[in-house]
Amino acid sequence: ALSAVSNLVSTIEHNVGAEQADKLFQRQKWTFRLDPADREAFRQALRGVLERFEREADEAITPWEQQRYDSGLLTAGVGLYYFEEDVRPGSTS
Repeated sequence: ALSAVSNLVSTIEHNVGAEQADKLFQRQKWTFRLDPADREAFRQALRGVLERFEREADEAITPWEQQRYDSGLLTAGVGLYYFEEDVRPGSTS
């Protein structure tokens, strides 16, 4: 988890100083109008989206991977995650 946070922070740091054409892809999508009664169905629907993306990302990354391991190679990839912010009074999640 800390590695994923570090990767996101590195992307943000890069983008802050980069020219528009050199910025790395960084996005979040959310709604602030989700009925709490729909939370589980929403989670499951977005899990499906993320799992499809994971499969597509694996397929897109594989052709670029080298057979060798050495210090001259770069680590690169993408990351997506699910989040919730519950701002109702007395909420704990």
